[in-house]
Amino acid sequence: MQKTAPTIDRKMVVQKLLSQLGGGSYLEIGVELGQSLLPIQARQKHGVDPNPIVPMRHRIRMFMQNMFSRNKVHLHQMTSDDFFACRSSILGDSKIDVALVDGLHTFEQAYRDVLNCLEVLSPSGVIIMHDCNPPSARIAFRAHSHSEALKEFPADGDFRWCGDVWKAIVLLRSLQTDLQTFVLDADFGLGIVSRGTPTSKLSYSREEIEAMSYEDLAARRLKLLDLRPATSFNEFLASR
Repeated sequence: MQKTAPTIDRKMVVQKLLSQLGGGSYLEIGVELGQSLLPIQARQKHGVDPNPIVPMRHRIRMFMQNMFSRNKVHLHQMTSDDFFACRSSILGDSKIDVALVDGLHTFEQAYRDVLNCLEVLSPSGVIIMHDCNPPSARIAFRAHSHSEALKEFPADGDFRWCGDVWKAIVLLRSLQTDLQTFVLDADFGLGIVSRGTPTSKLSYSREEIEAMSYEDLAARRLKLLDLRPATSFNEFLASR
């Protein structure tokens, strides 16, 4: 029987990058239940969320880890903007090796989170963005919270939601000349952002990007996102 390739998701991408970079420091924006933050192995982990709903058993696990392990995990109950505003008092001089941006699913916030992450990123660090390739207009519905989006969805049990984070990729590829940015076709689109000369660029203005609709994405998905197959992550990893 032919073996199928393992599914690539954000946790796998984050962990492989951390291992490649020496397992140092990890920042996660948008913790929710802790389903990504808790399994990741790193010497220092910082999770940022204004309203984390991490179950008590996992909070106890984090407490015990901080007491008895060299690997530490810190949960910051605040917005990402507040976290970065006081980053010096939280991080000191330490840098982040891998950051996951998975907070508020609006392109403005995702874009701002990436730019702020760059301020604390190590020279060879990488930023991962979740929800960059929504498969339908419904999942790409623009809202300022998951609950707001669900109010507009049919009551059919489909809770998937990416918002318009994809526009942040188009912004980065259009306005930032010192970043390599592309999207892996996996886990609703994993944006990969690192320092370096872009392999390809876009030339849209911010106003043009703000006016784009999901139909624009559907018509030019490969070009707008520099969408690459999930297997290309291994090539990127080998280049780090």
